[in-house]
Amino acid sequence: MEPQTATDSDDQKGFTELLDALFEIDPWWNPPWPLPWQRHYQQAKARYDRGEHLAQPGDTRTYRQWLRNPGDSLAADQLDLLREIGCAPVSA
Repeated sequence: MEPQTATDSDDQKGFTELLDALFEIDPWWNPPWPLPWQRHYQQAKARYDRGEHLAQPGDTRTYRQWLRNPGDSLAADQLDLLREIGCAPVSA
């Protein structure tokens, strides 16, 4: 008896199920913008969700800078994410 091997369609189905699960957990798990921006946003969102101040003693310099200026030429989705946590840039 020959060992069973996954077919391309089985692989595709598994990959599609994985992507669906990731998007269900976090629709922004693979954003089109730079990952450092996303990491700072996730840190701020976690604090917002816990009812904490977005800025706290001991924050890294880059995170504090990001809070002051999350970036120029942000995508509409990025601006929406920032607004949801009360962190929209002044110019937006």
